Amino acid sequence: MPPLLKPWQVADILGVTVRTVANYRLNGKLKGVYVSSKKHLYKSEDVEEFINTYYKPNIFE
Repeated sequence: MPPLLKPWQVADILGVTVRTVANYRLNGKLKGVYVSSKKHLYKSEDVEEFINTYYKPNIFE
């Protein structure tokens, strides 16, 4: 089983906030693994799929 990533780890990979990661999940763009009522984790392959499908890095940094 691939490692599961915590929201802060996904946020760090994407260069966004944890809240933005949650919004991606709530909008159906990023699949999350439901752990408890307040906890979601993310499969590394789902994060990679999100990057390949939706993610556009900020070119102005």
